[in-house]
Amino acid sequence: MRKRIISLCAFAVICLFVFLCYTKINSEKNSFDVYEGKVELVELESWVGEYKFEEFLSPNLSMVYSISIYEEDGLFANIKVDGFQTLMRLKARVREEEDIIIFEFCGYYAEQENNSFAYNEGDVLLELKNVDEVLITEWGKLHPMIDENNEAGEYFYK
Repeated sequence: MRKRIISLCAFAVICLFVFLCYTKINSEKNSFDVYEGKVELVELESWVGEYKFEEFLSPNLSMVYSISIYEEDGLFANIKVDGFQTLMRLKARVREEEDIIIFEFCGYYAEQENNSFAYNEGDVLLELKNVDEVLITEWGKLHPMIDENNEAGEYFYK
């Protein structure tokens, strides 16, 4: 009888250990938000990566927008804009709302002299929305060089 009790206790301890390991691994992969009493799984990691958009205006004007989203106690992005008489190095806090990420200006990530682009902390630079695996851009304070590209649409690619 004593061997049976010891075996059952050992089995229970092993099951508990496996369960705790499994929940710890899954909680490290995802973050959870509590909203109106519901637990909602938020997969912020799916936005991490490099995004790019290029514009060209004849005869030789071009602009390249690069966004690098990374995790550092939350999501952040380095936004580079290079082109005709333009060199911007912006740092943004990335906030997620459902399937939209919002880039809020929080500073410059490189020394910028003679900066003609004035942003205030918290300014919404742009938003990206995932619609059926297509990234739709909604421009904010940061906007494209070509006026026709100011409309919300598919510009950035990963």
